[in-house]
Amino acid sequence: MAKIKDGITGGISGKIGNIIGANWKGKNYIRIKPAHHHDLKSEKQIAQRLKFELISSFTREFGNLIKNGSWGKYAKKMTAKNLFIKTNIKAIENDGSICDFSKLKLSIGNIFLPKEIKVQQDSKKTQNIDISWKDAEDLKITRTNDWVNIIILNKERWNARPSFFLRCCRRSENHISIYLRNIEEYEKIEIYIYFYDEELNKYSESMHTGLLIKQNPSSS
Repeated sequence: MAKIKDGITGGISGKIGNIIGANWKGKNYIRIKPAHHHDLKSEKQIAQRLKFELISSFTREFGNLIKNGSWGKYAKKMTAKNLFIKTNIKAIENDGSICDFSKLKLSIGNIFLPKEIKVQQDSKKTQNIDISWKDAEDLKITRTNDWVNIIILNKERWNARPSFFLRCCRRSENHISIYLRNIEEYEKIEIYIYFYDEELNKYSESMHTGLLIKQNPSSS
């Protein structure tokens, strides 16, 4: 209910329909009540916020690789960071988690990928992860000097700091054994591998594979 003060020429205090009257610092104001009330805590907005919280944590962890790697190279009419977010936001579920890690891309590009990749835990040196790849015959000649980057995420603690193995070997070596510290903290690891040329002009898309970690492989 609204009240009219000082007769018909006075101000309005209260609400008449969708018109709201008020007085502020001696001046009378009226405004129209919004047709809809936007709930800042709607399910859609909460889901979007959770997605951006996770993707923002990734951009912090991968900051240098995003800026100086394939994302900076291939970004057009947007920043490298925005391209990374646009590409990877679809990999994140509404609850802010990642169910399918294969959807997460840590590199983009058009260098051909190996036709096969194998990952296994060393049966004797449990902290060693052996990674090998097999190229098509024509790539064995043309891409021998490409460098290899490997990034490992903890499946159970995917928001923990990743393990980086950058410029760790040449593509022509077809194999690398990496030492994973604190192996007891892992149950499953998500492994990403990608290739790039010496001049940092060309990159491959990242390949993904997962590996269940056995704390005592030799006893199984």
